[in-house]
Amino acid sequence: MQLPYLLGSYTLIEEIGRGGMGIVYRGQHNVLERPVAVKMLSPYLVSDQELKARFYSEAKLQASLTHHGMVTLYEFLEEKGNLFLVMELVKGRPLSKVIGKEVGPMPAERAVHVFTQILDAFSYAHNHSVVHRDAKPANILITKDDVVKITDFGIARIIGQVGLTQTGQKVGTPHYMSPEQVLGKLIDLRSDIYTLGITFYEMIAGRLPMDSDTEFNIMEFHIKHNPPDPREFYPHIPDELVQAVFKSLEKDPSKRFQSCRDFKLAIGSTSSGSDSPTETYRVMVESACADGVISDDERRMLEQLRLNLGLSKTAANKIENEYSSNQTEIIYCIYCGNENSRSNSYCIKCGKKIYNR
Repeated sequence: MQLPYLLGSYTLIEEIGRGGMGIVYRGQHNVLERPVAVKMLSPYLVSDQELKARFYSEAKLQASLTHHGMVTLYEFLEEKGNLFLVMELVKGRPLSKVIGKEVGPMPAERAVHVFTQILDAFSYAHNHSVVHRDAKPANILITKDDVVKITDFGIARIIGQVGLTQTGQKVGTPHYMSPEQVLGKLIDLRSDIYTLGITFYEMIAGRLPMDSDTEFNIMEFHIKHNPPDPREFYPHIPDELVQAVFKSLEKDPSKRFQSCRDFKLAIGSTSSGSDSPTETYRVMVESACADGVISDDERRMLEQLRLNLGLSKTAANKIENEYSSNQTEIIYCIYCGNENSRSNSYCIKCGKKIYNR
């Protein structure tokens, strides 16, 4: 493609990246002069009509996900057999380059600040029954102010639905694949939890938990081996973060965090030092009450957080009572039995649509 290139109402100006899913260009709307990122999907992804129809359907879903932590999808265009995604242009770098450039781990406070934003975005997606399937650092953009933007929601999901492509490319990235992905089993939001656990491990340890570069050994690691303690590579990691990483990387999905909200609560005790213990606890209680129900696991995590913060039981109860009055009526998922707010359309645990009994 010769640049600049006219694509409908947009002009593609320069290539800014490429990968297995396609080529990304910096562009601009010709009338509004709004800067955009335009991704041209690889030909193998649109080689048949069924897959093309899925991309159209998924683009509609992705466009409906409006969260400040996600890259906004503006339009989905087709020209000369090629499919283009027109998206928000983010002035930032992939998290993979942030970790690489700094040659080592992020300080705990910064890592928690960034990762909490990541969890918030994924929690929103999961509550809308969307699983990313490839939640690696390369798909997480970080601005100069450490604001997070997640890319490729929906598109990775479609690739996951079709499994192996005609070119033999596998779903996901081996270093970040969950055990159930490696084994070709059905996956749900807990697969994202595992992938995010690998990402968080890399953020706080400055490296991946496995050494091998061969695809077979990497996949064997995910299935059979436990990760080494990240403090072997960086000794200044708080115990709470190490425990959270280990739980997120359990081989059995039922033993992992069952939601991003649970993951966030587990790392909340190392939140920004600029917040008072009361404000830190208030933020985590608000997060726990977001869906109208505080689970037993969340209550245990909140109690541990209270102890770590040195907050009195009376002060903690006062904060919890502020939010308990706002909790909404609950309903139970007919598939897994999990409690959900009546306002939820999809179960926050299994991701299936909730039907009132």
